[in-house]
Amino acid sequence: MATMASSPEESDILNITSSPAEPNVFDDELNGTETMQLATHDQLPSLEEVHQKSSLDLPTESFEEKRNTRKIRRSWLCIAIVFPFIVVALIITFLVVFNSSAPVEEFDATATVGGPGSPSTTTEEVLGPGTVVGGSSDSQDWKVYSQDSTTPRPTLRPTAKITDPPTATVKTRMELAKECLGRVSDAALFEDDELGPEEFAQARALEWIVNTDNQQLPVPAAASPDSYAGRFVQRYALAVMYYSMAEVLEFGGTDNWRKEFDFLSEKNECEWNMKLDYTAAEQVYYYGVSCDYEGRVTSIVMPKNRLQGTIPPEIELFPKNLKKLSFLDNFLEGTLPDWPDLKKITHIDLSNMDVTGSIPDSWGKMTELRGLFLSWNDLSGSIPPSIGGMTNLRDLRLSGNIFEGTLPD
Repeated sequence: MATMASSPEESDILNITSSPAEPNVFDDELNGTETMQLATHDQLPSLEEVHQKSSLDLPTESFEEKRNTRKIRRSWLCIAIVFPFIVVALIITFLVVFNSSAPVEEFDATATVGGPGSPSTTTEEVLGPGTVVGGSSDSQDWKVYSQDSTTPRPTLRPTAKITDPPTATVKTRMELAKECLGRVSDAALFEDDELGPEEFAQARALEWIVNTDNQQLPVPAAASPDSYAGRFVQRYALAVMYYSMAEVLEFGGTDNWRKEFDFLSEKNECEWNMKLDYTAAEQVYYYGVSCDYEGRVTSIVMPKNRLQGTIPPEIELFPKNLKKLSFLDNFLEGTLPDWPDLKKITHIDLSNMDVTGSIPDSWGKMTELRGLFLSWNDLSGSIPPSIGGMTNLRDLRLSGNIFEGTLPD
Protein backbone atom coordinates (compact mmCIF):
# COMPACT_ATOMS: atom_id res chain seq x y z
CA MET A 1 0.00 0.00 0.00
CA ALA A 2 1.50 3.15 -0.98
CA THR A 3 2.10 5.88 1.60
CA MET A 4 1.25 9.46 1.01
CA ALA A 5 3.88 12.06 1.69
CA SER A 6 2.84 15.02 3.76
CA SER A 7 3.72 18.61 3.13
CA PRO A 8 5.88 20.67 5.51
CA GLU A 9 2.93 22.87 6.62
CA GLU A 10 0.90 19.88 7.58
CA SER A 11 3.82 18.53 9.54
CA ASP A 12 3.97 21.66 11.57
CA ILE A 13 0.27 21.50 12.32
CA LEU A 14 0.58 17.95 13.46
CA ASN A 15 3.52 18.77 15.63
CA ILE A 16 1.61 21.52 17.36
CA THR A 17 -1.38 19.33 17.93
CA SER A 18 0.54 16.44 19.23
CA SER A 19 2.89 18.39 21.47
CA PRO A 20 2.39 17.97 25.24
CA ALA A 21 0.45 20.72 27.17
CA GLU A 22 2.53 23.52 28.65
CA PRO A 23 1.79 25.01 32.07
CA ASN A 24 -0.57 28.18 32.13
CA VAL A 25 0.93 31.24 33.93
CA PHE A 26 -2.44 33.05 34.36
CA ASP A 27 -3.86 30.11 36.19
CA ASP A 28 -0.97 30.18 38.62
CA GLU A 29 -1.49 33.87 39.40
CA LEU A 30 -5.22 33.32 40.00
CA ASN A 31 -4.55 30.43 42.30
CA GLY A 32 -2.07 32.61 44.24
CA THR A 33 -4.58 35.42 44.73
CA GLU A 34 -7.20 33.04 46.02
CA THR A 35 -4.66 31.58 48.41
CA MET A 36 -3.84 35.07 49.82
CA GLN A 37 -7.52 35.90 50.25
CA LEU A 38 -8.05 32.68 52.20
CA ALA A 39 -5.05 33.45 54.39
CA THR A 40 -6.32 37.01 55.11
CA HIS A 41 -9.78 35.74 55.91
CA ASP A 42 -8.28 33.23 58.32
CA GLN A 43 -6.56 36.11 60.17
CA LEU A 44 -9.86 38.09 60.94
CA PRO A 45 -11.42 37.48 64.40
CA SER A 46 -14.60 35.54 64.57
CA LEU A 47 -17.95 37.02 65.64
CA GLU A 48 -17.71 35.35 69.04
CA GLU A 49 -14.28 36.87 69.61
CA VAL A 50 -15.63 40.36 68.73
CA HIS A 51 -18.53 40.01 71.20
CA GLN A 52 -16.16 38.75 73.90
CA LYS A 53 -13.80 41.70 73.39
CA SER A 54 -16.67 44.22 73.51
CA SER A 55 -17.99 42.77 76.76
CA LEU A 56 -14.55 43.12 78.33
CA ASP A 57 -14.31 46.82 77.35
CA LEU A 58 -17.71 47.76 78.80
CA PRO A 59 -17.80 49.16 82.40
CA THR A 60 -18.71 46.58 84.96
CA GLU A 61 -20.37 49.14 87.44
CA SER A 62 -23.86 48.06 88.40
CA PHE A 63 -26.95 50.26 88.54
CA GLU A 64 -26.95 50.39 92.35
CA GLU A 65 -23.37 51.55 92.42
CA LYS A 66 -24.17 54.34 89.95
CA ARG A 67 -27.10 55.51 92.07
CA ASN A 68 -24.99 55.57 95.24
CA THR A 69 -22.32 57.61 93.46
CA ARG A 70 -24.90 60.20 92.42
CA LYS A 71 -26.23 60.42 96.00
CA ILE A 72 -22.73 61.06 97.35
CA ARG A 73 -22.15 63.84 94.82
CA ARG A 74 -25.46 65.51 95.72
CA SER A 75 -24.62 65.36 99.41
CA TRP A 76 -21.28 67.08 98.91
CA LEU A 77 -22.91 69.73 96.75
CA CYS A 78 -25.51 70.49 99.49
CA ILE A 79 -22.75 70.70 102.10
CA ALA A 80 -20.77 73.13 99.93
CA ILE A 81 -23.83 75.37 99.59
CA VAL A 82 -24.99 75.31 103.22
CA PHE A 83 -21.57 75.56 104.87
CA PRO A 84 -20.99 79.32 104.21
CA PHE A 85 -24.40 80.16 105.70
CA ILE A 86 -23.63 78.12 108.81
CA VAL A 87 -20.32 79.94 109.25
CA VAL A 88 -21.97 83.36 108.91
CA ALA A 89 -24.71 82.42 111.37
CA LEU A 90 -22.11 81.26 113.92
CA ILE A 91 -20.18 84.53 113.57
CA ILE A 92 -23.31 86.62 114.07
CA THR A 93 -24.34 84.53 117.09
CA PHE A 94 -20.90 84.96 118.61
CA LEU A 95 -20.99 88.73 118.15
CA VAL A 96 -24.44 89.02 119.69
CA VAL A 97 -23.48 86.92 122.69
CA PHE A 98 -20.23 88.84 123.14
CA ASN A 99 -21.94 92.23 123.04
CA SER A 100 -24.68 91.18 125.41
CA SER A 101 -22.15 89.91 127.96
CA ALA A 102 -20.09 93.16 127.91
CA PRO A 103 -20.65 95.38 131.00
CA VAL A 104 -22.69 98.54 130.46
CA GLU A 105 -21.59 101.71 132.24
CA GLU A 106 -24.24 103.90 133.81
CA PHE A 107 -24.02 107.51 132.78
CA ASP A 108 -24.66 109.34 136.02
CA ALA A 109 -21.47 111.27 136.75
CA THR A 110 -20.21 114.66 135.70
CA ALA A 111 -18.12 114.46 132.53
CA THR A 112 -15.76 116.94 130.96
CA VAL A 113 -14.87 116.89 127.30
CA GLY A 114 -12.86 119.17 125.11
CA GLY A 115 -9.44 119.79 123.70
CA PRO A 116 -6.31 121.72 124.53
CA GLY A 117 -6.88 125.44 124.59
CA SER A 118 -10.68 125.27 124.55
CA PRO A 119 -12.67 126.86 127.38
CA SER A 120 -13.38 124.53 130.28
CA THR A 121 -17.06 123.76 130.43
CA THR A 122 -18.54 121.03 132.60
CA THR A 123 -21.57 119.23 131.29
CA GLU A 124 -24.18 117.82 133.59
CA GLU A 125 -24.13 114.42 131.98
CA VAL A 126 -23.33 111.60 134.43
CA LEU A 127 -21.16 108.49 134.02
CA GLY A 128 -22.08 106.58 137.18
CA PRO A 129 -21.99 107.82 140.74
CA GLY A 130 -18.87 109.87 141.38
CA THR A 131 -16.99 109.11 138.18
CA VAL A 132 -15.24 111.53 135.92
CA VAL A 133 -13.68 111.26 132.50
CA GLY A 134 -10.06 112.18 131.94
CA GLY A 135 -7.07 111.36 129.84
CA SER A 136 -3.91 112.57 128.21
CA SER A 137 -4.28 115.25 125.60
CA ASP A 138 -1.41 113.72 123.62
CA SER A 139 -2.45 110.10 123.59
CA GLN A 140 -6.19 110.77 123.50
CA ASP A 141 -6.64 107.68 125.71
CA TRP A 142 -9.66 108.32 127.87
CA LYS A 143 -10.37 106.40 131.05
CA VAL A 144 -13.12 106.28 133.63
CA TYR A 145 -12.03 106.87 137.25
CA SER A 146 -14.10 106.32 140.33
CA GLN A 147 -13.96 108.51 143.40
CA ASP A 148 -13.04 105.43 145.47
CA SER A 149 -10.13 104.56 143.21
CA THR A 150 -6.56 105.16 144.45
CA THR A 151 -5.24 105.65 140.92
CA PRO A 152 -3.96 109.21 140.49
CA ARG A 153 -6.14 111.18 138.17
CA PRO A 154 -4.59 113.08 135.30
CA THR A 155 -5.45 116.68 134.68
CA LEU A 156 -8.81 116.92 132.97
CA ARG A 157 -8.86 118.39 129.51
CA PRO A 158 -10.78 121.62 129.00
CA THR A 159 -14.11 120.90 127.44
CA ALA A 160 -16.81 122.51 125.38
CA LYS A 161 -20.48 122.20 126.10
CA ILE A 162 -22.26 119.59 124.04
CA THR A 163 -25.34 121.00 122.38
CA ASP A 164 -27.92 119.37 120.13
CA PRO A 165 -27.54 120.14 116.41
CA PRO A 166 -30.06 122.63 115.10
CA THR A 167 -33.07 121.04 113.49
CA ALA A 168 -33.97 122.06 109.95
CA THR A 169 -37.22 123.93 109.65
CA VAL A 170 -39.51 122.58 106.97
CA LYS A 171 -41.70 125.28 105.51
CA THR A 172 -45.23 124.58 104.43
CA ARG A 173 -46.51 125.08 100.90
CA MET A 174 -48.39 128.18 102.04
CA GLU A 175 -45.26 129.72 103.58
CA LEU A 176 -43.24 129.05 100.41
CA ALA A 177 -45.98 130.57 98.26
CA LYS A 178 -46.10 133.71 100.41
CA GLU A 179 -42.33 134.14 100.09
CA CYS A 180 -42.48 133.68 96.32
CA LEU A 181 -45.54 135.79 95.54
CA GLY A 182 -44.67 138.41 98.14
CA ARG A 183 -41.92 139.59 95.77
CA VAL A 184 -44.37 140.37 92.95
CA SER A 185 -47.54 141.20 94.87
CA ASP A 186 -48.42 143.15 98.00
CA ALA A 187 -47.61 140.69 100.80
CA ALA A 188 -49.65 142.71 103.26
CA LEU A 189 -52.79 141.64 101.41
CA PHE A 190 -52.04 138.00 102.29
CA GLU A 191 -52.52 138.61 106.03
CA ASP A 192 -55.74 138.73 108.03
CA ASP A 193 -57.50 141.98 108.71
CA GLU A 194 -60.62 142.99 110.57
CA LEU A 195 -62.87 141.92 107.73
CA GLY A 196 -61.06 138.67 107.09
CA PRO A 197 -58.61 137.69 104.35
CA GLU A 198 -61.42 136.73 101.98
CA GLU A 199 -62.04 140.44 101.33
CA PHE A 200 -58.74 140.69 99.45
CA ALA A 201 -58.55 139.20 95.96
CA GLN A 202 -54.83 138.49 96.51
CA ALA A 203 -55.51 136.42 99.64
CA ARG A 204 -58.26 134.47 97.92
CA ALA A 205 -56.04 133.82 94.90
CA LEU A 206 -53.23 132.66 97.20
CA GLU A 207 -55.55 130.27 98.99
CA TRP A 208 -56.81 128.91 95.67
CA ILE A 209 -53.42 128.27 94.03
CA VAL A 210 -51.95 126.70 97.19
CA ASN A 211 -54.80 124.46 98.31
CA THR A 212 -57.61 124.34 95.75
CA ASP A 213 -56.00 124.45 92.31
CA ASN A 214 -56.12 120.95 90.81
CA GLN A 215 -52.87 121.44 88.93
CA GLN A 216 -50.88 121.97 92.17
CA LEU A 217 -47.91 123.50 90.44
CA PRO A 218 -44.67 123.32 92.44
CA VAL A 219 -43.89 126.50 94.34
CA PRO A 220 -40.77 128.09 92.81
CA ALA A 221 -37.95 129.32 94.99
CA ALA A 222 -38.24 132.75 93.40
CA ALA A 223 -40.71 134.44 91.12
CA SER A 224 -39.29 134.50 87.60
CA PRO A 225 -40.59 134.04 84.06
CA ASP A 226 -38.85 130.66 83.70
CA SER A 227 -40.41 127.21 83.70
CA TYR A 228 -42.90 126.49 86.48
CA ALA A 229 -42.01 129.76 88.19
CA GLY A 230 -43.59 131.65 85.29
CA ARG A 231 -46.66 129.42 85.22
CA PHE A 232 -47.15 129.62 88.98
CA VAL A 233 -47.05 133.44 88.99
CA GLN A 234 -49.08 133.68 85.80
CA ARG A 235 -51.82 131.42 87.14
CA TYR A 236 -51.86 133.37 90.42
CA ALA A 237 -52.18 136.72 88.59
CA LEU A 238 -55.16 135.46 86.56
CA ALA A 239 -56.79 134.21 89.77
CA VAL A 240 -56.33 137.66 91.33
CA MET A 241 -57.97 139.20 88.27
CA TYR A 242 -60.92 136.81 88.58
CA TYR A 243 -61.50 137.49 92.28
CA SER A 244 -61.14 141.24 91.64
CA MET A 245 -63.80 141.26 88.88
CA ALA A 246 -66.18 138.45 89.82
CA GLU A 247 -68.84 138.99 92.45
CA VAL A 248 -69.57 135.51 93.75
CA LEU A 249 -73.29 135.18 94.37
CA GLU A 250 -74.41 133.47 97.56
CA PHE A 251 -77.18 131.60 95.78
CA GLY A 252 -75.68 128.65 93.93
CA GLY A 253 -72.09 129.76 94.48
CA THR A 254 -71.83 131.23 90.97
CA ASP A 255 -70.38 134.55 89.81
CA ASN A 256 -71.83 137.42 87.82
CA TRP A 257 -69.82 136.81 84.64
CA ARG A 258 -71.71 136.31 81.43
CA LYS A 259 -69.06 133.89 80.14
CA GLU A 260 -66.83 132.16 82.65
CA PHE A 261 -64.20 131.06 80.10
CA ASP A 262 -63.35 128.07 82.41
CA PHE A 263 -61.56 130.41 84.81
CA LEU A 264 -60.01 128.63 87.84
CA SER A 265 -60.69 125.26 86.23
CA GLU A 266 -58.23 122.37 86.10
CA LYS A 267 -57.35 123.29 82.52
CA ASN A 268 -54.20 125.08 81.55
CA GLU A 269 -54.68 128.83 81.97
CA CYS A 270 -54.06 129.29 78.23
CA GLU A 271 -57.31 127.39 77.63
CA TRP A 272 -59.45 129.77 79.71
CA ASN A 273 -61.10 131.21 76.62
CA MET A 274 -63.80 130.87 74.00
CA LYS A 275 -62.83 130.50 70.35
CA LEU A 276 -64.71 132.50 67.71
CA ASP A 277 -64.19 131.70 64.03
CA TYR A 278 -64.90 134.39 61.47
CA THR A 279 -64.99 132.40 58.26
CA ALA A 280 -65.62 135.39 56.02
CA ALA A 281 -62.59 137.24 57.31
CA GLU A 282 -60.57 134.01 57.73
CA GLN A 283 -59.60 135.00 61.24
CA VAL A 284 -59.87 133.38 64.67
CA TYR A 285 -60.51 135.41 67.80
CA TYR A 286 -60.22 134.30 71.40
CA TYR A 287 -62.40 135.80 74.12
CA GLY A 288 -60.83 135.32 77.49
CA VAL A 289 -57.14 134.45 77.85
CA SER A 290 -54.86 133.50 74.97
CA CYS A 291 -51.15 132.66 74.96
CA ASP A 292 -48.23 132.29 72.59
CA TYR A 293 -46.61 128.99 71.63
CA GLU A 294 -44.51 129.08 74.82
CA GLY A 295 -47.60 129.28 77.05
CA ARG A 296 -47.21 132.94 78.06
CA VAL A 297 -50.26 135.18 78.21
CA THR A 298 -50.46 137.56 75.23
CA SER A 299 -54.03 138.90 75.41
CA ILE A 300 -56.91 139.27 77.87
CA VAL A 301 -60.13 140.18 76.05
CA MET A 302 -63.48 140.12 77.90
CA PRO A 303 -65.79 142.85 76.55
CA LYS A 304 -69.43 143.05 77.67
CA ASN A 305 -68.99 140.21 80.15
CA ARG A 306 -70.62 141.86 83.21
CA LEU A 307 -67.29 142.25 84.97
CA GLN A 308 -67.73 143.99 88.29
CA GLY A 309 -65.03 145.21 90.67
CA THR A 310 -61.66 146.82 90.12
CA ILE A 311 -58.72 146.39 87.76
CA PRO A 312 -55.92 144.69 89.77
CA PRO A 313 -52.29 145.78 89.52
CA GLU A 314 -51.27 142.10 89.10
CA ILE A 315 -51.99 142.41 85.38
CA GLU A 316 -48.49 143.86 85.26
CA LEU A 317 -47.15 140.36 85.98
CA PHE A 318 -47.36 139.65 82.23
CA PRO A 319 -44.75 142.25 81.24
CA LYS A 320 -42.91 140.54 78.41
CA ASN A 321 -45.77 139.20 76.30
CA LEU A 322 -49.08 140.90 77.10
CA LYS A 323 -50.03 142.88 74.00
CA LYS A 324 -53.79 143.29 74.16
CA LEU A 325 -56.07 144.17 77.09
CA SER A 326 -59.78 144.84 76.63
CA PHE A 327 -62.46 145.22 79.33
CA LEU A 328 -64.77 147.27 77.11
CA ASP A 329 -68.33 147.94 78.29
CA ASN A 330 -68.24 146.38 81.80
CA PHE A 331 -68.97 147.63 85.32
CA LEU A 332 -65.42 148.06 86.57
CA GLU A 333 -64.60 150.99 88.82
CA GLY A 334 -61.71 152.34 90.85
CA THR A 335 -58.60 153.94 89.42
CA LEU A 336 -56.24 152.99 86.63
CA PRO A 337 -53.35 150.88 88.00
CA ASP A 338 -49.74 151.94 87.68
CA TRP A 339 -48.21 149.62 85.06
CA PRO A 340 -44.65 150.81 84.40
CA ASP A 341 -43.48 147.41 83.10
CA LEU A 342 -46.10 146.81 80.39
CA LYS A 343 -43.72 147.98 77.71
CA LYS A 344 -44.78 145.47 75.02
CA ILE A 345 -48.52 146.14 75.11
CA THR A 346 -50.01 147.50 71.87
CA HIS A 347 -53.73 147.83 72.60
CA ILE A 348 -55.69 148.94 75.72
CA ASP A 349 -59.46 149.31 75.65
CA LEU A 350 -61.09 150.33 78.95
CA SER A 351 -63.96 152.31 77.47
CA ASN A 352 -67.50 152.70 78.79
CA MET A 353 -66.89 151.87 82.46
CA ASP A 354 -66.85 153.71 85.79
CA VAL A 355 -63.11 154.23 86.16
CA THR A 356 -62.10 157.39 88.05
CA GLY A 357 -58.89 159.29 88.76
CA SER A 358 -56.29 160.28 86.20
CA ILE A 359 -54.05 158.59 83.69
CA PRO A 360 -50.87 157.40 85.46
CA ASP A 361 -47.70 159.09 84.29
CA SER A 362 -45.97 155.66 84.01
CA TRP A 363 -48.20 154.80 81.07
CA GLY A 364 -45.95 157.02 78.99
CA LYS A 365 -43.40 154.17 79.06
CA MET A 366 -45.68 152.03 76.90
CA THR A 367 -43.74 152.92 73.81
CA GLU A 368 -45.22 150.06 71.75
CA LEU A 369 -48.81 151.20 72.38
CA ARG A 370 -50.75 151.85 69.18
CA GLY A 371 -54.32 152.18 70.43
CA LEU A 372 -55.49 153.70 73.76
CA PHE A 373 -59.26 153.77 74.36
CA LEU A 374 -60.48 155.35 77.62
CA SER A 375 -63.74 156.97 76.45
CA TRP A 376 -66.83 157.34 78.62
CA ASN A 377 -65.38 156.97 82.10
CA ASP A 378 -65.08 159.44 84.97
CA LEU A 379 -61.41 160.24 84.42
CA SER A 380 -60.28 163.75 85.31
CA GLY A 381 -57.18 165.87 85.69
CA SER A 382 -54.66 166.68 83.04
CA ILE A 383 -53.25 164.36 80.45
CA PRO A 384 -49.68 163.49 81.51
CA PRO A 385 -46.92 164.86 79.27
CA SER A 386 -45.39 161.37 79.07
CA ILE A 387 -48.19 160.42 76.69
CA GLY A 388 -46.36 162.48 74.11
CA GLY A 389 -43.54 159.92 74.24
CA MET A 390 -45.76 157.20 72.76
CA THR A 391 -44.16 157.36 69.34
CA ASN A 392 -46.19 154.43 67.95
CA LEU A 393 -49.59 155.67 69.15
CA ARG A 394 -52.02 155.85 66.23
CA ASP A 395 -55.46 155.94 67.90
CA LEU A 396 -56.23 157.88 71.11
CA ARG A 397 -59.82 158.15 72.35
CA LEU A 398 -60.51 160.11 75.53
CA SER A 399 -64.04 161.49 74.93
CA GLY A 400 -66.71 161.33 77.64
CA ASN A 401 -64.32 162.26 80.50
CA ILE A 402 -63.60 165.52 82.36
CA PHE A 403 -59.99 166.11 81.43
CA GLU A 404 -58.57 169.58 81.62
CA GLY A 405 -55.54 171.29 80.21
CA THR A 406 -53.96 170.81 76.81
CA LEU A 407 -52.78 167.80 74.92
CA PRO A 408 -49.04 167.13 75.24
CA ASP A 409 -46.79 167.48 72.22
